Amino acid sequence: MPQYLHDGSFDGLLCAVSAALQNGTVDDIVPEEQRQALLFCEEICIKTDEAVAREIAGRIRNEISKQAFRHIMYTHLSELPNLGKAVFNYISEGLHRGASIDHWHADPSVRAVHEACRKTTHEIHRLKGLLRFRELADGTLWAPVEPDHQVIIPLALHFRKRLSEEQGIIHDVKRGIAVEWKNGSVRYVDPPVIPEISLAGNEQEIQQLWQTYHRAGTIQERINPRLQKQFMPLRYWKWLTETVKPES
Repeated sequence: MPQYLHDGSFDGLLCAVSAALQNGTVDDIVPEEQRQALLFCEEICIKTDEAVAREIAGRIRNEISKQAFRHIMYTHLSELPNLGKAVFNYISEGLHRGASIDHWHADPSVRAVHEACRKTTHEIHRLKGLLRFRELADGTLWAPVEPDHQVIIPLALHFRKRLSEEQGIIHDVKRGIAVEWKNGSVRYVDPPVIPEISLAGNEQEIQQLWQTYHRAGTIQERINPRLQKQFMPLRYWKWLTETVKPES
């Protein structure tokens, strides 16, 4: 059975799924960078075609459900390995059975897609409260973050609504990518070079005020480091204004 290779983008994944659906057989669907040569396995490189991606996306929304499309998109954003075949099985069965596919909790592929989606959704929800914006010299709000999953687009869509009058950049430092919202639109931009970033003149004072407020609101006798790390994992502390940075 063939192994389908795509460019790693969401459109590329949808195009690979579309090709596998047409051919009817699939061993796996993987990004080219994760390719592993397999004995007795034909490799098929799929070229990303926006029109094909739109067509299969429309079928998923209309013949399965909008919720199923969200599950697939968030599974892709999870960047967890070995999920291409599960995504294919989920879509293939969903196109036959409709929205009821999401009730098939015993199915391994449905379970894998739901679990990956859950992890991505959980991190998005968590970072909505843990992102800390700094004001740059030009008035842009800049939020650096190092998430487990590729979640900056959903976060930018959220803050575009919350801070619609502002212009902001969410910077995934770990992946070296950034997303900007401006005048109602959201797009990828070149990430800022951190050592060269120029903060607004009063940004340091604002950060100190926030730290003072945080200390004043803390009841020393009720500090629970274990519980704090459960809700604010250490991997996020580097970019939190109010936390004491962990020692390296």
